[in-house]
Amino acid sequence: MRLDMRDWQTMKPLVRSRLLSMEHHKLDNLPKIHIEMDMCQCFYLALPAPDGIAPWDITYELMRYWHGVDENTLAEVAEENMKGTVCLMKMSDVLGAYMNEPVLDDSPLYIVTTEDSYCGASAILSKDIQKRLDDLFPSGCYVMPSSLHEMLVLSADGQRLSELQNIVRSINRSGVVAEQDILSDYVMKYQHGSFSPV
Repeated sequence: MRLDMRDWQTMKPLVRSRLLSMEHHKLDNLPKIHIEMDMCQCFYLALPAPDGIAPWDITYELMRYWHGVDENTLAEVAEENMKGTVCLMKMSDVLGAYMNEPVLDDSPLYIVTTEDSYCGASAILSKDIQKRLDDLFPSGCYVMPSSLHEMLVLSADGQRLSELQNIVRSINRSGVVAEQDILSDYVMKYQHGSFSPV
């Protein structure tokens, strides 16, 4: 089946978002919304492929065919298309699932991602996830960019920010995260629908 990428109504259900770094990625030709620090929300089409999806960057050239569609429209459509696929999980539950047994852990660390984990860090922009974070952390939380595929979240109460910044930087430079998957070196604070530098 051939898809006409110039037809907005055909492409609309395929729009997804991802967070990218202005420092680590070339974003000149990509429509974007600046989030905080060096992170931007960018957009792609989840084109059907035999083994899942074939991501295709939405560029300014492609948007020229979609009359009346701007970055805010893309963000709204991506939010709607990603509903039901975003996840907020306790780290202990994730580890327990991998080890196939319960993990006794009082750690306040949470993971934010999507069901398939692909570009799952953008799930932090979901209104559903943000409402759950507001309920869990009324005084706000720190958001640590683990990679393009997930964010780590923990309470802002009683945390040593310098240690968190050092953890993120050292992981990004250790080779644990592939270079193309590095999101940012910066920890953000999230509270009541807004992100701020810390």
